[in-house]
Amino acid sequence: MIARGVDCPIASSAGRLFDTAAALLGLCDVNGFEGEAAMRLEQAAGTFPGSEPLAWRLERQGGLWVYDGVSTLRQLLEAKADGEPIGRIAAAFHATIAAVTVPLCERAAAEHDVTQVCLSGGVFQNRLLATDVLARLAAAGFEPYIGERVAVNNGGIATDRRPSPRRGCHVP
Repeated sequence: MIARGVDCPIASSAGRLFDTAAALLGLCDVNGFEGEAAMRLEQAAGTFPGSEPLAWRLERQGGLWVYDGVSTLRQLLEAKADGEPIGRIAAAFHATIAAVTVPLCERAAAEHDVTQVCLSGGVFQNRLLATDVLARLAAAGFEPYIGERVAVNNGGIATDRRPSPRRGCHVP
């Protein structure tokens, strides 16, 4: 099915990456509700704060810089096979996603001369990830924002409120 592209839509969602990591670590094979796997991954990670990131790399595709998660997922599986605690691996996975966000923003900022970064998407309902990304972006000289009055997930898209660019955002 994958080779023929049948019922296999390409996804760029960070949420699917969290689902994958949770499944590979044996935390959640099937979501009983939207975000369940990511919630279980975050819960496991919370027991190991300050973990170092796993391997990662960026590549240029179609004029855009993208994160290639293959090396991250490979190291995640190797750590699991080596008997590392699942919580420590989950924390390292979170640290990886937070760490890779900064150079992605740096490259976009260099190309478009911006310093403000607005975080959005359901993945930023994850307090561990959001807190780490906000801190790393601020340390790198960015002005990071995250939704406060309007949901960062798809619920924020469905709202009929149209906040000004600064209203409803939180600056750490």
